[in-house]
Amino acid sequence: MKFYPAEIGADEILPLSGRLPASILELNEEGIKAETEIVVDLHVQRDGETMIVMGKLQTALQLQCGRCPEWLDYPIAIDDFCVTFEPPLATSIDLTEPIREDIILRLPLRAACQLDDEHRCPRSGKSYPPANEAPGSILGGEAWQDLDKLKIKE
Repeated sequence: MKFYPAEIGADEILPLSGRLPASILELNEEGIKAETEIVVDLHVQRDGETMIVMGKLQTALQLQCGRCPEWLDYPIAIDDFCVTFEPPLATSIDLTEPIREDIILRLPLRAACQLDDEHRCPRSGKSYPPANEAPGSILGGEAWQDLDKLKIKE
């Protein structure tokens, strides 16, 4: 999605809307599927020589759960997309990379389905201990106890 800064006057607002293919996300990693188009609803305005692009982005990805390997729908709605372009400005400005970056930054480090009140997976039915009771977890697990026993010579 491109716009041309020379075509935008001082008091003008240029609406940019449309759909971009999911392929612009370039997500070729295991555990992620990008198949849903990206809905773009933006506007561009000039502030002196600076171009400001603001608006909304929306798409959905499929992420593999880190616990039960089932695929989860992961909707992404960005209501506060904003990017600025400072001079010198190119003849045309492509918004593909900033759009891609904003969506990727919204991805979780590790996807996981929402467990019910009894800590069971809604898809597999398997029970999982709460995070603070998981054996060897970072939150107070055995690794920290072993490190506390370490004697350091000073």
